[in-house]
Amino acid sequence: MFCRLSQEVYQKYLLTIAVAMRGGVQPLSKGEYVIQVSIQSSKRAANGIVSKLAENGIKAYVAEVENPGELEGTYYRIRVGYFESSANAQEYGKQVLTPLNYAWWVDKSKND
Repeated sequence: MFCRLSQEVYQKYLLTIAVAMRGGVQPLSKGEYVIQVSIQSSKRAANGIVSKLAENGIKAYVAEVENPGELEGTYYRIRVGYFESSANAQEYGKQVLTPLNYAWWVDKSKND
């Protein structure tokens, strides 16, 4: 069974493959650094962003946190990773996330 992809989704998918094929940085199964793509007050909204990232071939996860920074209550961080160095995370963000118009920043995985 085949499904039809929109032209936009297909182009984003090709971009992700192209980055991987040219030897770009890829997330690891463990590491000290992650990329945070968003923070949401709703788990449903967070899962929606994870799904959108997955449509572009990007594996993301949700980290539930209490009272992050100046925020009060339960929040859900949407993250991609892991990376062995901040530089690798930065490179991945520039190569993969920026062209897809995602805002992102690098954080330490211990903050999950």
